[in-house]
Amino acid sequence: MLHHIPDIKNVINKVVRIAKKRSGVICILYNRENIFYAYSILFLHRNECVNDEKWLLGLYSERILGCPYTKAYTKEEATSLFSRYFSEISAKMYYNVVDLPRKRKLKLNIPDPMT
Repeated sequence: MLHHIPDIKNVINKVVRIAKKRSGVICILYNRENIFYAYSILFLHRNECVNDEKWLLGLYSERILGCPYTKAYTKEEATSLFSRYFSEISAKMYYNVVDLPRKRKLKLNIPDPMT
């Protein structure tokens, strides 16, 4: 859940420092290039009085409104965070939900690679 940590580079550095040699790290980062971000965050709430992408993400990224800090990353940004420490990096998207005007986090009927 590193997308809720403002100083992510410092935290990644500490995680890598305590990880054993030849081990891997699995983390979750919000994807700025998926349907949830594009539709549920930016499009659905585009007419709110503050049209600030970071503010909208913090407000609507979680089931409970108003997360104090949230950041979404492109695939390239996510992999670059870890490229300094790891020679093999894989970034995949597993979250297949959208918000509707009256329902939050509606699961789409598309295959989920995690199942």
